[in-house]
Amino acid sequence: MKSRTDGAGETIRSRGERLPERDLIALYNMGQVLKLKPGENLVPGYEKGTGVFFVMRGLLRVYREGEGHCSEKTMFDNFDWLSPRVVGADSPIGYRIAAEEPSQILALAESTLKTLDPPLLNHILRKVNESYVRRLRGIEGEVAHAAGVNGFLSGVLLGARARHRAGYQSSELISSLLRNLPRLPAYSLQLVRMLENDGAPHREVTRLLKEDPSLVSEILKTVNSPYYGLQKKVSDLNYAVLYLGFNQIYQLLVSSGLRKIMPDTDEFQELHRHSVVLSHLAHEICQFHDRRKAAVIGTIGLLHDIGKSVTLLLRMQNPKWAFFIDMLDTARMGAMLLKEWSIPPMVYECIDSQDLPEFMPPHLMDTPHRDGVAVLHAAHAACAMIEGRLEILRHPFLEDTRELLQLPGESFRDFVEGHLLRELNGKLHTLPQHLRDLVTGSPLSTWDH
Repeated sequence: MKSRTDGAGETIRSRGERLPERDLIALYNMGQVLKLKPGENLVPGYEKGTGVFFVMRGLLRVYREGEGHCSEKTMFDNFDWLSPRVVGADSPIGYRIAAEEPSQILALAESTLKTLDPPLLNHILRKVNESYVRRLRGIEGEVAHAAGVNGFLSGVLLGARARHRAGYQSSELISSLLRNLPRLPAYSLQLVRMLENDGAPHREVTRLLKEDPSLVSEILKTVNSPYYGLQKKVSDLNYAVLYLGFNQIYQLLVSSGLRKIMPDTDEFQELHRHSVVLSHLAHEICQFHDRRKAAVIGTIGLLHDIGKSVTLLLRMQNPKWAFFIDMLDTARMGAMLLKEWSIPPMVYECIDSQDLPEFMPPHLMDTPHRDGVAVLHAAHAACAMIEGRLEILRHPFLEDTRELLQLPGESFRDFVEGHLLRELNGKLHTLPQHLRDLVTGSPLSTWDH
C-alpha cells in the first residue's frame, strides 16, 4: 500500500488491489478510458448506462453542489472501484466527483458487467461496496463534527444571551421604568389572569359583559369598524358573539385593552397587527396540537411582542436614550412587565423563552412550557410562509417543532398548505380584515389541495 499527498497536502493511501494483468487487459478492451483534467467532473457527466468506474491513475474527490461547493474528505485513488450511485446520482442535494489531478478512469457499462466471469464480477462488486462503506463512514464523521460545531456555537450564543440578560431582574432602573408604564385596563387583566382556570374565559367574558355595558359598546364599535370589514352592520351583542365566536370576543377585548395603553403610531399599529396575526395562527395551530391550550396560547401570541411595544413607548418618552433603549432584550422586558401585572406564569415565561428555538431543537429547550414556545415558533414560521417568505423553511429546527407538536402533514410546508390555511379559509368571515387579506392574498392560497 503506497502513500502520497494531494494538492492540499493531505496524506492519501491507496486502498485498491491490483488485478491480474490478464484481467486488466480484458477490462481495458471492454471499457472506455476517460481522461480527466484537474477540476473536471466524472459524476455527473458519465455515459448513461455506465455501471462502474476503475481509477487507473490519478485522484478523485467528492464535492457537494450548492452554497460553498463543499468538498468531502472522501477520495478515490489508484485502483479504487466506484459506481455513480456511490454519490447518490439521483440525490436532490447534488453531488459530483471531480479530478484532483490528471486522471485516467476506466468506465464499464452495466451490460459489460453482466458478461464477466463470476469471480471477477464479485471482486469488482466487493471493491465498489468498500467505496460505499468508506464514503458512509466519512459522512458519519462529518455529521458528528457538524453536530459538535453546532452545539458549540449554540452554547456560545446562549452564553451571550444569558450575559446580556443578566441583571435585568435586579435592575432598579428597569423596574422603575416598568412600574411607570400605563397598565392594561382592569377587564383585560381580569381576562388574562383567568386563563389559569380551564374554561374560565368564556364565563368571564359573559360576566364582564353583563356588569359593564361600556364593553358591549366597545365590542359593537370594533365589530362594525373597518378592522373586521363586515358588509352588514351588527347592532346586537348576541349576534356578534354568535357570528365571531367567544374566542374572537375574548381576543378582541384583550386586544382593545392593549391599544388603549400604547401610542397610536404607525409603528405600534404594525406591531399590533402582527401580534393579532400570531395570536390567530397560534390558536389555530393548537387546534391540531392541544385544544385545551388554545385560549392561553392565543393570548401568548397576542402579548408576545409587548416588550417591543414597551421599547417603542420608552423611545417616545426618552428620545435621547433611543440608542440604548434599542439594546434592551424585548422578550425579557415584556415578561417582566407581565409578571409585574400578575399575569399567569405560563404566559410571561413562554414570552421570556420565545427566542430559544433559534438556538436549539425544541426537545433541548430548558423550559417548563416547551410546547407553548414551540407553538409560538410554529406560528411565526407559518406567518412567514403565508406572507411568501419561504426561506423560513430552511430553519434547521422547524421539522423538529412540527414533530414535537404532532402536527399533521409530511412536512411543515405540507401542514401549512394542506391543513392550517384550509382551516383559516373556512372561517374567513370571523377574522380581522388585515388577517383576511393576508390569507386570501397569500401565494400559498392558490395551491390546490
